[in-house]
Amino acid sequence: MTSDSKKPLRPEGFPVDVEGQKIMKQDGTPIADAENPAVAAEIAERLR
Repeated sequence: MTSDSKKPLRPEGFPVDVEGQKIMKQDGTPIADAENPAVAAEIAERLR
């Protein structure tokens, strides 16, 4: 991941999106990789 992934999440990054196992901010910057797509979707749903 890029160094941007180490920065704290800010309100403008929400809501987060999911693409496969990746959880991304609105601008497409990845913020996390989940174990599988179902877990990624669950995490994103909780962050919305």
